Amino acid sequence: MAKAVAGSKKVRGSWLEGLARKMDLSVTDLWILALTAISLGILYCIGEVAARLGGA
Repeated sequence: MAKAVAGSKKVRGSWLEGLARKMDLSVTDLWILALTAISLGILYCIGEVAARLGGA
């Protein structure tokens, strides 16, 4: 994360960095959690479509 230079305005991080700080995680951990949730959602949707096509 960028550090503020003496005498300059405080440098704000991205919203993702702020969320990671609130959750006490690194940004990489947050990305892994987000991608895992998205992947599970996609698998759920594929399962729903397969069930409808299979006549279950």
